[in-house]
Amino acid sequence: MYRRDALFRSLAALCWGGAAVAALVLAAVALESWLWMPTNLRTALLTATTALLGGYVGMRVLPPFLQWTGTWPLPSDETLARSVGTATPAIADRLVTLFQLDEGRSSTAPPAVRSAAVAQLSEALEPHPFDALVQPERVRRAAPWLLVPALVALLAWTVLPNASARLLAPTTSFERPAPYALSVTPGNVERVQGEALTIEAALVDRISATDPASVIVEMETPDGIRTQRMTARSDGPRWTLDLPNVRSGFEYRVRTPSVTSPTYTVDVSTRPLVRGLNVTVDPPSYTREETERLAANSGDVTALRGSQVSVDATLGGGPITEAVLRFDDGRERPMQIDDGTATGTFTVSEAATYHIHLRNTDGVANPDPVRYDVTARADQPPRVSFAAPGATTALKADRVAELALRLRDDFGFARLRVHYRLDRGDTERDDAAPEAPSAYESFEIPLERPLRTEQQVEHTWLLVQDSGLDLLPGDEVVYYAEVWDNDAVSGFKSAETPTQRLRVPTAAERYAELDETQDRAASSLESVREQSQSMQEQFRQLRDEVRRTQEASWEQQSQAQQMRQQQQSMSRQVEEAARQMESATRQMEQQDLNREETRQMYRELQEVIREIDDPEFQDALRELQESMESMDFRQMQQSMEQVEENMQSYQERLERAKELFEKLRAQQKLDEMRDRAEQLRDTQDAIQADTEAAAESDSTSSEDTDPSQSSEESGAESDASEANSSESAQNSEQSAQDLSRQQERARERMEELEQALSEMSDELSDAPGLSQEEMQAMQEQMSESGIQERMQEAAESLQNQDFQSAQSSQQQASDGLSEMASSLSQMSESMSQGQQSVNTQGIWYALENTLWLSDAQERLRSEASRLSSDGEQLRSLSQEQQRLRTGLESVGDSLSAVARNTPQLSRVVRQKLGAGLNAMQTAVNELDARNGRQAHPAQTEAMTRLNELAKLLSDVLDQMQGGGGQGSGMSMGEMQQQMQQMTGDQQALNRALQEHLENVAGERLSVDQQERRSQLRAQQRRLQQQLQSLSQEDAADRMMGDLDRIADEMEQALEEMENPRNERDLLDRQERIVTQMMQAQQALQSQGQSESREGRSAREMEQRRAPGELPPEEATEVLRQGLLDALEGGYSDDYEALIRRYFEALEAQEE
Repeated sequence: MYRRDALFRSLAALCWGGAAVAALVLAAVALESWLWMPTNLRTALLTATTALLGGYVGMRVLPPFLQWTGTWPLPSDETLARSVGTATPAIADRLVTLFQLDEGRSSTAPPAVRSAAVAQLSEALEPHPFDALVQPERVRRAAPWLLVPALVALLAWTVLPNASARLLAPTTSFERPAPYALSVTPGNVERVQGEALTIEAALVDRISATDPASVIVEMETPDGIRTQRMTARSDGPRWTLDLPNVRSGFEYRVRTPSVTSPTYTVDVSTRPLVRGLNVTVDPPSYTREETERLAANSGDVTALRGSQVSVDATLGGGPITEAVLRFDDGRERPMQIDDGTATGTFTVSEAATYHIHLRNTDGVANPDPVRYDVTARADQPPRVSFAAPGATTALKADRVAELALRLRDDFGFARLRVHYRLDRGDTERDDAAPEAPSAYESFEIPLERPLRTEQQVEHTWLLVQDSGLDLLPGDEVVYYAEVWDNDAVSGFKSAETPTQRLRVPTAAERYAELDETQDRAASSLESVREQSQSMQEQFRQLRDEVRRTQEASWEQQSQAQQMRQQQQSMSRQVEEAARQMESATRQMEQQDLNREETRQMYRELQEVIREIDDPEFQDALRELQESMESMDFRQMQQSMEQVEENMQSYQERLERAKELFEKLRAQQKLDEMRDRAEQLRDTQDAIQADTEAAAESDSTSSEDTDPSQSSEESGAESDASEANSSESAQNSEQSAQDLSRQQERARERMEELEQALSEMSDELSDAPGLSQEEMQAMQEQMSESGIQERMQEAAESLQNQDFQSAQSSQQQASDGLSEMASSLSQMSESMSQGQQSVNTQGIWYALENTLWLSDAQERLRSEASRLSSDGEQLRSLSQEQQRLRTGLESVGDSLSAVARNTPQLSRVVRQKLGAGLNAMQTAVNELDARNGRQAHPAQTEAMTRLNELAKLLSDVLDQMQGGGGQGSGMSMGEMQQQMQQMTGDQQALNRALQEHLENVAGERLSVDQQERRSQLRAQQRRLQQQLQSLSQEDAADRMMGDLDRIADEMEQALEEMENPRNERDLLDRQERIVTQMMQAQQALQSQGQSESREGRSAREMEQRRAPGELPPEEATEVLRQGLLDALEGGYSDDYEALIRRYFEALEAQEE
């Protein structure tokens, strides 16, 4: 029974499982038909279905079937009893209990009891039919559920065979059928490299009316895959893609969101091409620039004309048989082909465009090659300008021009020249008009660094020594500079500066410039004088008010402060006046103005001006201010006395400086007139010499054109003779016109000189020492000689080419100018010597008195030392000491009067005098107090100060008297030549010294630098010795003082070269030495000319003996005569009073 039930259960489970499988198959087919599941999902679905079906059969179908067949063991009786009890509630657990009691389990009762229980239960269960438990109807219930899904699944399998097939092949990938197909043209195709390609796609076999949203082309190249969208056409469902320049082959396909076309191939045949380009530019060698390598694949060239361009092209596109650099203007440059590289060169000469033309073995050329531009850069012309001097510059006395030129060019310079010509006013001035280069001479300036593109070149132009120019006052040197660049390709280009002028100023111009500087100094001194007077008035008011109130208010303290500030301002103005006076003195030296004695007086005047300012004055004002702040009336009294004393001394020093300045300017006026006359005479002589040369040339030309020549001359010779004659006549006429213009210029200068002489006569009418009779006589002589008229006549004669008459008038004008210069020189010498004579005699007298006082002081000191240190006799010696002090005061008064006209008397003289007076006063007081021990040091101090004062006065006399010397053996010409050589050596030494100082630049000297400095000092020492030897020659007797001063300057320069504290001062001194040597050279030349003109030598000139050289027995008589002459000379009242005092002193001395 149980096995039969197992069979029914197995069949029922089979039916239910088949129904589930049929339903699952139906669902899978429907899902696959809808979704087109991928292989992995289909595989997973089939695997899961198989696994579920296997599990179901193994658990629900196979076990009952095996039990039915007996292969699978049946369950135990107890298990069957439980299942029966579960199926039949009436039996429940009684069948299970029956089996348990029968087996004796679950009861401990005796066997009989158990047997009875078993029998009872059996009887109770017997009426129940157990066959009813087998249920075949369960199969009938399950069978319909199997039939319906199976039929539906079979139908779906039949209707949807593709989906079913896909489910049965889960690992196979299937694609959905497209809604359309793609027709792609040109498909597989071949193109030549660089040609265009158009890809077209159209829809065919459409099963849907919807167009794709996008159509793209996928192109696969060795570099990767790239995509491009196709463009829709308006004539239907068509799309295109244009590829204008196909460079390499590729594969492509057309793709829409739902359809992808097959893959097609584009094969490209290569053309000749340039795969890479390297260009190098080699500039011309003169530029010294490095080779330039352009950026890769860059062929545009910008280069200087003459540059070599090298083109290296890396080739592609198969074997190349021809490569050419082809220019748009038709030029071609072949290229060398080697191992896939073409190399060619060309020279940059002008702007152009080029390309590289290629051809391969098949004769195919590269289409549309890249064109490159060539820009030819020109070498710019140089530029030159003058940094110094200016457009018109006055030459100094040394006739040296310091040239500084700024040069600019893009690559460097080949040479630099300066062109010049002499202009003496014989041509019309027009700097803007071009002049023929032949009118100029030139010299070259060496370039130390020609390759520097921007530099400043300096050159010292010695116009006399190097260029041989004989320059006269009023002459001008017209010059310009020309520079050439180093362009060896296009040719050396040059540039020129505008013409400039170096002018030799006339004496009038140089003195006018000097007057301007001196006017500024005079203005400063006048301003200080006015401020000093104003301050004196303020001080008197302040003093009176303080004495009245015996106190100082705040306003009075402020007033004292203002006076102190005003004094500081005056000190600055005094220093400015001293600097201006120093500048004026430097102008005199550089421009050779005034006599050397006058220049020396101006140098001493500088110190006089500086001595105006006294620190004691400032200290006195400071002490006054402090005493007023402390309200100490007694101290205020003392301070005011000191201020008043210093203020008075300040005013005296100021007045002295001002008077000395005015007298020196009067002396300068005479020097100016003399120099102007001498310069005009030299100019007139030069014009006369040129006139004589022109006359000789004219005479020679006339002889060459003698009309008596043979008539048999050929026609050609006659024509040549006439041409030469015409040219000579034109030259003669032009020369006469030029000389006429020069003569007219000289006449104008003479007119200016006469006007200046007239003005000077009015200005110096009251000048001491200047004889108005001599001035009037000179003017009358000048009027009688008619210098202007003779010059006018000479100009007119030259205008008419009457050279003989012109020379006669010129000689008369020259003689008149010589007489005028001589008269002015005598007047200047007389004025200077007269003034100096009085000054010298006054100082000599003061020196004699000082020496006498010193001797008397020594005797008095000895006498006092022999007496008792506190004896009554000391009082009598006190009176004698007071008389000596009074005598020293008299000497001081005399020196004060002399100092107003003698700049050599410095403040030190007055200080020694004051110290001596103070020491004598101390001695008087101590002797009067009978204190001999204290009087003795004071008397010793007084005697020392007197001796020092005497020494100072003696030095002043030596300085004022100067000196002379004699020698023999050298002619004037030889001396001039040696002086010129020494001047050139000194200039070379100055340049070497300046270069040496610039190199050391304040650093510690190396061994080589120390040796170089020693060499320079040795050169300076040799020049000094040569100069000293030259000064002993007879020819130098007139200028020995000048040579001695130059030697002294050299000595000071040697000391400064040993250890230069101020390099600028040393260089200034060296320049001053050159200037003085140039002046001495010119003086020698003038002296030689004067001796030649006058016909007498320097030895015949009468030598004046200095006062210091007088024998003692002649001194008194000479002094007396000098004083009488001075009284007759018309000096100022204070000087006349002083002279009379000296005269009276001499008379008293003789009595």
